[in-house]
Amino acid sequence: MAKKEIPTAKLRITTAKDLRNFFLFFFALGVGSIFLVREINFENNLIFQMLVPSLVVVFYATFIFKKGRNVLNLDQLGDSVYYLGFIITLVALIMALYDLSENPNTQNIISKFSIALVTTVVGILIRVLFSQFEPSQEDISEMNERMITDT
Repeated sequence: MAKKEIPTAKLRITTAKDLRNFFLFFFALGVGSIFLVREINFENNLIFQMLVPSLVVVFYATFIFKKGRNVLNLDQLGDSVYYLGFIITLVALIMALYDLSENPNTQNIISKFSIALVTTVVGILIRVLFSQFEPSQEDISEMNERMITDT
């Protein structure tokens, strides 16, 4: 009789340190996307210029909620999405103000501000959708206690 092989499975455990590194990676990706839309002329396609940095925040949210669900609570994960969008916004605003010092063309600066602000809006929206409409752990415990008492 042949020996049965014991199946092996690799357990991948995501830690809080890994989540921090993911945040830093997506921050660098977001700053790179701001440089990309600033340097490459997309024929003044403002929607595309706003979409690229926003997609970085959306991809981060998708990634972090999948990987970090059992590591941190949803409020912390939602906050990290908001903070990423806000930090990318600040970087884009700094670049827009730098451009203002070189060329005070208001039309150009206003479009760069809109590119910057959209990442904060996306981050806040994702944070609210995923964090504020989920019951907290305390609420879940309280509901369970009530159900047990009622039973």
